[in-house]
This record gives sequence, C-alpha cells and structure tokens, in this order.
Amino acid sequence: METKCSNCSGPVFIPLDRGVANCKNCGQLAGRYCPDCKIALPIPIETCPGCGRDRKEINKSYNKAYFKKELPTILITCAVVIAIVLGGVNCVKGCERDSEKSNIKRQQDNIAVAQYVDKEIRPVVEQSGARLSYTDPHFIQVQFQGPIASEYEAERIAQKVLSLMPDGSSVKILDDAGIVRADVNNYSIIKGR
Repeated sequence: METKCSNCSGPVFIPLDRGVANCKNCGQLAGRYCPDCKIALPIPIETCPGCGRDRKEINKSYNKAYFKKELPTILITCAVVIAIVLGGVNCVKGCERDSEKSNIKRQQDNIAVAQYVDKEIRPVVEQSGARLSYTDPHFIQVQFQGPIASEYEAERIAQKVLSLMPDGSSVKILDDAGIVRADVNNYSIIKGR
C-alpha cells in the first residue's frame, strides 16, 4: 500500500502484513502503529501489544496530536482570511463613502451652476428675445422666437453664452423652428486637450 508521509509528504510503501514503514526521506514512521510504544499494528490487530490500548483510542490520541500540531497553521490561515475579508469590506465602505462625498459635491456644484445660470445668464438671453432652457445646468439651449440671420450670428451668440459658463458646458442655439443652428462646448478644457 502506497501512502504519504505525514511529516514531509514523501511517498511511503507500507507492506500489508506489517502495517507500518519508515519514510525514506525523513525516517518518520507511517502507517498503523501505536504512537506511544511505536509498535506496528498490522490490519487484523486492534489493540497494542505493548500498552494494551484499543485502536480507536490510539486514533483519537493521534488525531488530537495532529490537531495540536496543525492548530497554529489553522489559526494563521483563519486570521489571514478574516483580515482579507475585513479589508475588502472596509475598502468597499471607503469607496461608497468617497462616492457619496463626490455625489454630494457634484450636486452642490450643479446647484451653484444652476443658480449662476438663472441669475447671470437667463437675463442676458431673455433681453435678446430668446428663451433659455436646460435639464442640466451645464447643457443649455437657447431658442430664438424668430429666425436667426446666419450661422455665424448663431455661433457668435453661442460662444458669448459659453464664455460665461464653467468648464465642461455645452450651448445650443435653436431657431424658431427648433433647428440647431450652433452647437459649441468647452469639453476639451476638462479633458486636458
């Protein structure tokens, strides 16, 4: 019968009639033997001839000894797994916290931009006879009540409104029919181009 050494994991061949053999690598006894007397216990024998202990009792003491030997490894492995799990949980919570902070900051910035647009830009646009609309304060549409003289004029008006807007904004100029006559933005400033 072929088995592995419990000490070095090397291969050990155990004859069935003896029930025990020494590892060729480290010399550790492997197979069925009494851990106290070191006497071989071939398969038909169930009690140790040296101390008289039963095979089941020997197995219990052997398992307890093996568990005590492996306990530090088990504890270290559990500690590492727990540390990894807790680190992952803390990382996720930190990311959520950062995400919440950035969302709050973005909302505050959007409110500030919306107030700026309503206070500073809307009066200028409405004085020229146009209507200002937006769903996001960074994306503004200006629709004129009548026709626009030229594409150049629409572009000039869009650039003037965009110069009053913060970086990352877009301005569309529409004529009375709702056709886009100019579409300008300052995205490249945000992207660093």
